[in-house]
Formats: sequence, structure tokens, C-alpha cells
Amino acid sequence: MTVTTRVGYFVTVFVALLGTPWLIFLSTSIPLYLSNQVELHHKIDILYPFAILAITIALTATFVFLLSGRFRSKRLLRYFFWMYFLFGILFLSVSSLHGIQIALAYKVCLTVILLCLVFSAAVLIDRKLSLQDGVNFFAIASLLFIAIDLVQLYSKLEINAPLYSQRNNFAVEVDASVSELERLPNIYHIVLDEFQTDMFVQTLDEGVKSKLAGFRFFADTTTLFGRTGMSLPSIFTGQAYDFSTAQIDYQQRAFNGDRSFLYWLRRAGYQVSAYLHPVYDFEQNLFEYATYHKDLYHKDTEELGAERNQQVFRNLWVYSVFPLAVAKRIIDHEYIEQQDNQNVLDPAAPVLSLNTMRQVLAEETRLGDDGRYVFVHLILPHFPYVLAEDCSYSENLAKTSVLSQSHCATKLIIELVAKLKQLGRFSDSLIIIQSDHGARFALQGSRLLSVEGLGTDSLEWSKARSRSLLLIKPNGVSGKRDDFIVSSIPASLLDIAPTLVRALKLETSMTMSGINLLDPKIDVVDRIRYYHFFDKKGKNGWTDEITRYRIEGGEVRNEGTIKLTNNPPRH
Repeated sequence: MTVTTRVGYFVTVFVALLGTPWLIFLSTSIPLYLSNQVELHHKIDILYPFAILAITIALTATFVFLLSGRFRSKRLLRYFFWMYFLFGILFLSVSSLHGIQIALAYKVCLTVILLCLVFSAAVLIDRKLSLQDGVNFFAIASLLFIAIDLVQLYSKLEINAPLYSQRNNFAVEVDASVSELERLPNIYHIVLDEFQTDMFVQTLDEGVKSKLAGFRFFADTTTLFGRTGMSLPSIFTGQAYDFSTAQIDYQQRAFNGDRSFLYWLRRAGYQVSAYLHPVYDFEQNLFEYATYHKDLYHKDTEELGAERNQQVFRNLWVYSVFPLAVAKRIIDHEYIEQQDNQNVLDPAAPVLSLNTMRQVLAEETRLGDDGRYVFVHLILPHFPYVLAEDCSYSENLAKTSVLSQSHCATKLIIELVAKLKQLGRFSDSLIIIQSDHGARFALQGSRLLSVEGLGTDSLEWSKARSRSLLLIKPNGVSGKRDDFIVSSIPASLLDIAPTLVRALKLETSMTMSGINLLDPKIDVVDRIRYYHFFDKKGKNGWTDEITRYRIEGGEVRNEGTIKLTNNPPRH
């Protein structure tokens, strides 16, 4: 046998034996990565350990196969290799039981039955084919499996190119009669993701109140949606979702048309910029300048938490392919929560947001005193909890706590206020600090207790998730002789758009569902508000049904599920 023939035979055996570990590790991890690549900041290297493991197993099996040539007449050895070839298909079959709602005992029985079938298949195949025929066949099959997965990977892979200070070409004609009327106060609009009101209250002492003098804290605020992708449109349009239109239309109106207050700010002469966490797969054209958190991730911290990020993905892989009852005994409960809530995040996400906020504060020094709207969406104090109260963090991103990260988020609010006061911009600016929705905690005494175990369809979860932070500092309020005001008005995030529009006296054609929270004549004792939640089934949080909750008199009531009949899927 020539060297070339030997190399060719080695490659053939290797490729044949690669199929099984490829099916086990890559065919299962690639779809998981693709469905979460935005949350994982497009770090495709997260797949490398799976690829290395598959190749290592295949190489080991290849050497064993080649060295065992003289013993291949032994029947049990042949059965072993036949079962090896078939084990990948068995693994995929067993992992498909993950999503089937039957008892673990039944899944164990089915697994045993499948193992017996594989062994029986190995015996039958051995009677019909030689092992060499099997090598040739499975080499071709392996190439087919690998090609299908790679085509899927690269056809759906989203390469998030650098977007720092990217300028959009979407033009809005400035109304000179509006822009020349008076000086336009700066607007600072900060969304602190998943900052539940009860979490903020835990950080609210007299010192914080003193530093936030001039703000109005709307302690009873609800969100329209418990998902970011649908909550943000309600904020920018001030309109409820009518359920008869596609979600994607509702989302795009908030960032690409005249139903958004962003459009009317630009028409009035505002420069509109944003610092964003990637939420959508479409352009948000009303932001003239867009900066994504990852583009401010400095090179010296690029590998921060890489090991833990790999651990997160490994745990999510276990969750996705093993029966739940088994997975929940193997991996950390935190990772199970992320997957259950369809919200997988890079452990470094809070650090990215921290870097972004510090960059915003640094850039503020060289920017103008008026005519600017700045939108900042931070993944804070959203889990994973890795930041201490003072916003410090360890190199390996060790876990902290929800309370520690909440203190950090409040600290950043105070730093923004201090910077604006230092620059003499605080008094004239309109400042809106809010969350997009609540989290999963109930306040009992001085403790935040998780309601996670009660399920996303429980009233306890819905109440927690609906409770959104909302702080507003009106333009013209200096804070020097003003108190920190706690308002009992039952507010909604739908109120932000009309409040902003009226505070700035903008003339718009927007139809808004909310109220002006800064109206001195407002006298709302109670109002009916709604909250909605859904399981994401596609891009931009696509779903075909949404559960609606009615909030009245402090009580939350499930009003049933609404089927979306005019909402094409986005996959």
C-alpha cells in the first residue's frame, strides 16, 4: 500500500468515524448558537470546543480502528464499530425526547428500547455488509451531515459588522418654524433593562433621594409587554398593539416612521443618537447615529469572562439535548432560567453596558448643551449578575447578586445626574430613566424573593414582570430647591410618549394611548392597564399567541390568550 493510499484510507476512516461525534456535538450545538447568536454577541468561537471534541473523538476512534485490524474478525468488536456508526443517530433520537411532555420513566424506557434497536441493527447489518463497506458508506454519510450543518450555519450566520457612530441616511425634513421657536432642551432617555420597581426601591435611601432631587418616581408603573422587542415600540409610539397587524409592523413603526416621537424630534431639529443592545434584525433608521455596546468593548477586556461564556453555552447545550429532569440535576439553575425564559445572554453583557454608559458620560463633555436626544439601552441590572454595588467586577465574572447589580444601576443614574450638573445641563434637560419591563422578584419585607419557580403564566410572575421603573426629571427643574417626589399615579410606559411630546410642546400627528404624567391637573385615582406576555417563536420575538392580563386596583387578572391571525412568522 503506497503512502498516498494509506493517507487516503486514513482520511476515509476518519471522516466515517467523525460523523457520530459531529451529530452529537455539532448538529445539536449549531442550531442552538444560531438561535441565540445576537445574545451571544456573534461569538462563533463558542462552537470551537464542540468541534475540537468531535475531532478528538474521531481521531481516537480512527487510531483504535486502524490498530484493531487483526482483531476485526471478532464479532463483538465488529458490533462495537457498527454501534459507534449508529450512535449519533441514536443520540439525536433520544435528544428529541427533550421537548416531549411525558414522564421521565417513559423517556428512560424509550431510550432503552432505542438502544436495543441499535444493537439489533448492528447485528443485522454485520450479517449483510463488511466493516469496510460500512466505512465507505458512513464516510459519504458523514460528509453529507457535515455539509448540511455548515450550509445551515453560514446561511444563517449574522456577522455583526462594526457599527460605531454609524450614520443612517434616513432623511426627515426639519420644520424651520418649529426649530427656530426656542432653544431645544437636551433629552436623556435611559432604559435600564429588567429594572423592576421593587429592585430600585431596595437601593433607594435618603442619600439617593437627595442626589436625585428634582425627579418624580412613578412607583406604580406597568409595562405593556414583558418582552423587550414589543415593549420598546410601545414606548416610542405611545400606542397599544391592536393585535390585528403583524408584530414586525408594530416594531418598525417605532423606529422608521412618523408614528414615533423620534420622527417628530428630528422634525423639530433634534439630533437623535442611540447606544443600543441588538434587539431587532431590521434597521432603526430614525436614530441618526447608532453605537452598539460591543463596539465599545475595549481590546484589553475582549476575553473577559470567555471561560464563563463557554460554560453558559455548554450548560445550555446540556439543557437542550438532555431530558429536562436530567439536565436540571446537572447544570446550574441560573442557566435553566435563561433557557426557560428564552433569554440567553453573554455573562459579559452587563460589563458591555457598563462600558457603554461610562463612554456616554465621557463623550458628554464634548457635546452640545441643547438640541440633542440621547437614547441609551443598557443590559442592567438584567441578569447575569456579575457587577458589585460599586460596579466593579472580577476577571472571571464571578456571580454577585440581583441587589448588588441593582445598586450599580442606581449608581450609574447618579453618575449621569452628577455629570450633567457638572456641565450645567441638568436644569434645562428632560431626563427619563426607565426599564422596559420588570424582572422576577417579589418584595417581602426587605428581601427580594424570586417567583421564578411559579412559572411565567403565574399571576405572581406577571405582577413582577409588569412592574417597570419610571423616573422623570422635567426640563426646567434644577433640583436645588426640589424634592425627590414619589408619585402614586398608576402610570404606564405608554405614558412616556405623550409626556415627552407635551413637555416639549411638539406638534405631531401621533395618536397616543397614554396620558401626560407631568400635567399638573392630572388626577388619576385608578385606571385599567394591561400587560402581555408570550413565548418567542421566531425573529424579533415573533409569536402566534399572546396572553393578556388586566391590572386594576393593584390586582392582576389573566384575561386569556389572544390568537394572532394576521401575523406572518419570522424565522
